[in-house]
Amino acid sequence: MKALLRSSLLATVAVAATCLLPNPAQAGQEKLQAKIAETSQEVGRSRDQLQTTMDVLSALVGQKGGDLKPAFEKFKAEVVRTKKVAEATKATAADMQTHSASYFGDWEKEIAGVSNPKLRKKAEKRMTAVQMNYTDATKSLETAAGKLAPFLSDLADIEKILTNDLNAGGVKSIKGTVSSAKFNMTNVRRSIQTAIDSLDKMSTRLKPDAK
Repeated sequence: MKALLRSSLLATVAVAATCLLPNPAQAGQEKLQAKIAETSQEVGRSRDQLQTTMDVLSALVGQKGGDLKPAFEKFKAEVVRTKKVAEATKATAADMQTHSASYFGDWEKEIAGVSNPKLRKKAEKRMTAVQMNYTDATKSLETAAGKLAPFLSDLADIEKILTNDLNAGGVKSIKGTVSSAKFNMTNVRRSIQTAIDSLDKMSTRLKPDAK
């Protein structure tokens, strides 16, 4: 009897230990979820930086008299930050494209090993939805990266003009370029926001209690 109980206990411990072993698919999903959260925060900062730069530029152009240098120096500082987030956005889009297979590889293998057709179909549906969100986010970031070029070009032209003509006449001459910069910035922010929306949907679908 004792031997039987001991055998049963050992079997139970063995099963429990197996359940505690790392699940490659679950680990892969957790890794993807962590990456999504990090990416969403990063591109959110990029989106906000674009607006900050435009706000500072608008303040410079709207200044009525007085010394324009402090406002111009503030603008130049924001341009430097904007260039950095532009590079970060391009790098993020490239990184998502490059690592797509590795993020979903283990998940696909785990689903393939599910013998119950209904459970397998449900798991495949969930993964497909996440992959679609991932693809949408990647494409939106690639679009944003492409649209950053004309915005940065406008900022560069404005900086060059005001460096040599920092007065009312110089400010008046750049108003058309400022309007162009605002238009281009809005397009970039729209693409970034679309990416963030896709990332948020993906994050929701990756939660353990997601249906």
